[in-house]
Amino acid sequence: MPAAIAGVIGPQAKVAVVIGKGFVGNVALTAPKKTPSKHAGPPATITKTTEYRADFVHAQQVLHFPILYPTVTQASSSLCPWVPTPAGPGILSCQGTSTSPTRIYGIPAAGKGWNSTYAVFHLSAPSGDAYWGIEETRFTDAPLLQTPNAVRRLDGRKYLFFFNGSHIQTIAFIQNGVAYWVQNTLLDDLTDPEMLAIARSLKPVR
Repeated sequence: MPAAIAGVIGPQAKVAVVIGKGFVGNVALTAPKKTPSKHAGPPATITKTTEYRADFVHAQQVLHFPILYPTVTQASSSLCPWVPTPAGPGILSCQGTSTSPTRIYGIPAAGKGWNSTYAVFHLSAPSGDAYWGIEETRFTDAPLLQTPNAVRRLDGRKYLFFFNGSHIQTIAFIQNGVAYWVQNTLLDDLTDPEMLAIARSLKPVR
């Protein structure tokens, strides 16, 4: 309440009525009704490649479910090998010796042992260094997957779209009891067409 009004009604008032115009704006952004068209081709920043296959093969040797790898590359991105740092969990480092190109770990809710892998990609964005990633896990009941903003079937897969305002934050799909998703950067630096192209490009390493 403005100080001027508070001074008029005094600190002992139990009820105050303030007359004015009602709020007619939006309190939150909603996801757009349309998702990228399945007929749209990949953007110029996306090109086909097999360079990431060898990096994901290592995860396939450890995990007992089909590992997929991106068969396209985004022009400003490169794989950031999983390098544990002395700074602790959550601190990324793309420099140093890596025993695994992707992070391999276990989620208790998904069962015993190793059951998940996450690949981190470094992106040179206008806002500076940014990171996006690809998750592959047996945790198909992950809370993230429960409330998609849109669902579309493309190439025989049912894709789940999650928006941050008007931008795609995550694209996911579940296949043969495994959940796969592409996660945008914190500032959604990957465009919607780039996100869709990467998700649709995921293919088995063997």
